[in-house]
Amino acid sequence: MTKRLQEKNQGIKLHLDFHLNAYIEYERTEIIRV
Repeated sequence: MTKRLQEKNQGIKLHLDFHLNAYIEYERTEIIRV
């Protein structure tokens, strides 16, 4: 069970990292466009 929980947490962390990177990229392009 602990291993499964770790995998789940890792997946959530990757998911958040992906969204954070996408957000940063979006902010960067917005700044460049202005």
